[in-house]
Amino acid sequence: SIICMGNSSEVLLHEKPTTYVTYNEVVKIYTEEIIKPRYHGNYLPAFDTAEQLINANTTESCAIGLCFISDGKPSDHCDDSAIVDRIAMLAKRYGRSLSFDAIGIGDRDDFDTLQKMVDEANDYGAIASLKLPSKTSSALGDVLNSFATSVTTTQIEMTDMMTSKQQRVKRVERESLTEASAAIKFVSEKDFFIYPEVYAKRFIWNDTDQDGSWKG
Repeated sequence: SIICMGNSSEVLLHEKPTTYVTYNEVVKIYTEEIIKPRYHGNYLPAFDTAEQLINANTTESCAIGLCFISDGKPSDHCDDSAIVDRIAMLAKRYGRSLSFDAIGIGDRDDFDTLQKMVDEANDYGAIASLKLPSKTSSALGDVLNSFATSVTTTQIEMTDMMTSKQQRVKRVERESLTEASAAIKFVSEKDFFIYPEVYAKRFIWNDTDQDGSWKG
C-alpha cells in the first residue's frame, strides 16, 4: 500500500502486489500529477492510516514492512515524543517481524525525528534503519530495493525449512532493550506487583532427615 502524507493522509494504492501493473499505476500518479507537493507534512495522520492497514492483517506469520519517506521535519503541532511513541507501539507489537526504514530526502539536519523513530523501533526489536539518499531516482531506487530485501529476509527467517510453512510469531508486547538492561534501583507498584507481608510466607525445602537419610 502507498499512503500520501500531507495535512491529512490518503491511501493512493491499497494492498497491491509488486508487479509491473502496480509500477504503471505509480508512474500514472506521477505523470498525470494526481498528487502534487503541497501543504504540510504531518506524520501522525500518516501513521494512523499505516497502523490501520498493518493491524488489519491478522496473519501472525507475515513479515511486515513500513517505509516512511519524508523531505523534512514533521509539521505536526506536537513534541517528537508523540510521534516516536507511535512507531514504538508498532515495534512493541511486532518485534523482529517488522522492518522499518525511514528515508530522508533533503537537508540532513532536518531528520532528527526520523533518527529517534529508528532508534525507538530498534530498541523494541524491530529491524530499523535511517537512509539519506541523494535527490536522484536511482539513489531512491537503491534504498527501496534495500528495504524490499530486508522484508524478504525476514520472511525467509520466518519460514520452516523442513516444511516450507510460515512460522507464527506470538503477539506479545516486547520489552524495551534499554529498560531491560538497566539496573533496578527503585521498586514501584507501576513496574511490580507488591504483596503485603501478611500474604508472604517463606518455606525451606529439606529432603533429608536429621540423620542424613532421605525422607522418600
